[in-house]
Amino acid sequence: GLAEGLAEGKAKGKAEGKAEGKAEGKAEGKAEGKAEGKAEGKAEGTLIGQIVTLRELLDLEPDSLDDLNLHQLSVIASDLQRQLRERNA
Repeated sequence: GLAEGLAEGKAKGKAEGKAEGKAEGKAEGKAEGKAEGKAEGKAEGTLIGQIVTLRELLDLEPDSLDDLNLHQLSVIASDLQRQLRERNA
């Protein structure tokens, strides 16, 4: 009767809402992850370009930067900038 219909409707609505929420959350997470990855990749590329240029200016041998993370690249770039400033002082 009415109680069974309400219970069935409630269960069905809950299941549909859960599935919809899961799909939306997954899509948002994917988009957010993609944007973060893109920004980090761009930042890494910028730092690698700076490091390569600074190493050339300092007459240093190029080293592989492939396995380094954003923080490590930032530290290397800062160190090379300091070396260049000291050399030109």
